[in-house]
Amino acid sequence: ARAAGRAARRARVEWLKYLSMLERLRSAPEPLPLILLEAARGGGGGGRGGGMVKVDLHVELGKLHVSLVNATPAELLQLCVYGLCCDFRRDLANALQPVLELSLSARHLQLDNQLLHASLPVVLAPTAAACRPAEGGRARAREAGEPVVQLFLRLNRMRGVDYFQKLELKLAPLSLMVEESLVLELHRFVAPLLGLPALADPAEGEATSREGWEWRLVAPAPRPLLERQVVVDLCTVSPLMFDVTLRASGQTRGSTPAGQLIAVALTLFGNIDAMPIRLKSYTMRRHLSDWSDFTERLASHYVLVASPHVLVLLASLNITGGVPGLLAALVGALAEPLRLGGALALGGSEDLAALNASLAELARKVVHLPSLLLYRVATAASALLSFATLSPSYIRTHALGVYASEVPIGVVDGASEGVAMLLDGIVGLGGVISKPYRGALKHGPRGFAKGLVQGALCVLRPPIGVLDLLTKTVEGLIHSPFLGVRRHLRQQQPFALHANRLVAPFNAEESRAYELLSLCSPAAPARGGRGGRAEFFQAQHPIEYRDGMRLEQRVVLVTTLRVVYGRPERREGEAAPECSAR
Repeated sequence: ARAAGRAARRARVEWLKYLSMLERLRSAPEPLPLILLEAARGGGGGGRGGGMVKVDLHVELGKLHVSLVNATPAELLQLCVYGLCCDFRRDLANALQPVLELSLSARHLQLDNQLLHASLPVVLAPTAAACRPAEGGRARAREAGEPVVQLFLRLNRMRGVDYFQKLELKLAPLSLMVEESLVLELHRFVAPLLGLPALADPAEGEATSREGWEWRLVAPAPRPLLERQVVVDLCTVSPLMFDVTLRASGQTRGSTPAGQLIAVALTLFGNIDAMPIRLKSYTMRRHLSDWSDFTERLASHYVLVASPHVLVLLASLNITGGVPGLLAALVGALAEPLRLGGALALGGSEDLAALNASLAELARKVVHLPSLLLYRVATAASALLSFATLSPSYIRTHALGVYASEVPIGVVDGASEGVAMLLDGIVGLGGVISKPYRGALKHGPRGFAKGLVQGALCVLRPPIGVLDLLTKTVEGLIHSPFLGVRRHLRQQQPFALHANRLVAPFNAEESRAYELLSLCSPAAPARGGRGGRAEFFQAQHPIEYRDGMRLEQRVVLVTTLRVVYGRPERREGEAAPECSAR
């Protein structure tokens, strides 16, 4: 009986601890992992110091990949973090004042655009990664040097007050690359959740998400009457340095003239290459407010600091060639040989090899910068002329050809692609006759009149083809091995998503075959079904093809809508294999 009584009392004590933990979870006065850890260690003191006095957590992750998958399903984004280190410490200044310390750092951070037809495969990456490639040309976690991201905070949590003794954030220089198609996909992902209007009309035959897969907005929890106060002793944010690249291909369009005007404006002002944004460091001392005022103060500071960059934006537009930035780069490349040559003439200790290296870099800049100027202007002019055809299907296919994810390597490769686009423009001239004829067959005199207008606009296709030939040839020169220009590459290919709508573990061979679809027309998957059907991976079959005495690798990709035959190729200076398909 005495043993049973002791067991009952112990059970009652454990039950009361469990109820206390549930009550703390409802009110959430502190992070959930700490509550669970305190319960596991036999705490349950209700946040008054009973049981747990000190907590030290140290977590290291060599590699972390997080993917965002929509309801189609298709992979949109993938966050890659290498060398993640987190230190968390919780102590008690007194019985009612917990002190929290958090130190977070990452050696490499990269956000990849996982869309198949992405012209910019990387959204966010360290700027230094482009000039410090690892084996195979792919950016890896840096083994030495400062981390890309560093965050440190020391926080005293009191009743109704968050007291930051120190808050520090450091960011390495980053490259930000955003394209219009990714923005549209992300908008489609969050629009049902937030009740946002559509940004673009769906393309002809484009597959839409099925009923039952839309996100729904959950009723928000009621906000407290009094927000928590924020006290900051010292808040420091390091200088923010970004190189911004934007790509707009006219997909944000509507059936109204206003929608077409917006598409033209985006194409005119939304194509920028490596626009420098430099925001000075920010320090806040002895600050007292609530959380909303604190965030508004930070936002207003960076809005005011970034406002002069409107002039930098206008000077960096591709339609103008970004002349000021190119001249600054040329002057910088010219200054180094002059400095080293002058030091050698005066008997300095500078090395002759360093002078030769700086002269070689100057020679590359002399070829690269004018080529880049010509590429920007020709690409922007070609995209704007395509809008004058008033053909949405042609605008879309032309943008995918000009801003293709497969970059030509060398002048010969670029010229061959440009000749193909020029021939396509010459063939498009036949629309002068075919469009009135087809319009008359379908809609009679009214269709004939409409076809006359559309056919007259087809005379723009050959000039567009000439610009495309120039664009692709210069693009091949820019990415030639002589100039050594390297692109940011994905950490891994997009997931091969199966028809069971489940995300399986990453398979490199399946994803490499799945990437062949990026070379096929994006409208092809929607042709077979009523209203459009999503395309899913089924199987891939590697085969060996003998061309004379040479044995080559081929692959047959089977999807739910078609069969693709292609060849994965590994190009010089690139780790990810390029693909050719038909």
